[in-house]
Amino acid sequence: MKFSKWSLFSFSISLFLLFPTFSQSLCTQSEKTHLRAGPAITYPITWTVYKHMPFRKLDEEGVWIYVKDVDGDHHWVNREDVDDHQCAVIKVEEANLRTGPGNRYKLVSFFPKADKYTTFEVVRTQGRWALLKDDDNDPYWIYRSLIWIQ
Repeated sequence: MKFSKWSLFSFSISLFLLFPTFSQSLCTQSEKTHLRAGPAITYPITWTVYKHMPFRKLDEEGVWIYVKDVDGDHHWVNREDVDDHQCAVIKVEEANLRTGPGNRYKLVSFFPKADKYTTFEVVRTQGRWALLKDDDNDPYWIYRSLIWIQ
């Protein structure tokens, strides 16, 4: 069977669109992680983040991983500071944290609102809602459009 250049090109593009898994989800695992402008500690720090900050892996160079953050900015992070568990970050200025998956549920009494860049681990999603937890395993429900999950 003979294929034209155009059909091979179209097939390649289709595979790329169907399987865009060249990137990978990563989350910080250290209490405090310095992100850098380049792949070495000699590069300036671009942002300091805390545990469970999600990133999208774009590339890697040695022990350094090139990532994209919730704001679309790019940084380098040392591979020892990240792992591949699923986490989320608040992407709006302030978000309500609820006791269940819906607006009819009460706000969490001890932590009713989370500020932008507050991070959590993802337990599961249910429709338009996500169940998150903090390091104390306290559960929080949040509307998914208010967070960036990676």
